[in-house]
Amino acid sequence: MVKITNDNFVFKIVTHRAKDIFNSGLFSLYELYDDDTESLIEEIEDLNLALDRGNNIGIEVGHIHFYFKTYGNK
Repeated sequence: MVKITNDNFVFKIVTHRAKDIFNSGLFSLYELYDDDTESLIEEIEDLNLALDRGNNIGIEVGHIHFYFKTYGNK
């Protein structure tokens, strides 16, 4: 599952594996809020609080860029 914010930034939802990922140190984790904001999870206590609040945990994927080709007048 992914979350795409209003500014077309993509987070991969990893809530179900967040503790394993945090312990591995391979990726930075972010607590994702309903208002399209996020906060970096720096400590295990931050992660536990985020999970207790029921918020999704994600890793950064990047921006989606949409390109539209229009047809018609040249």
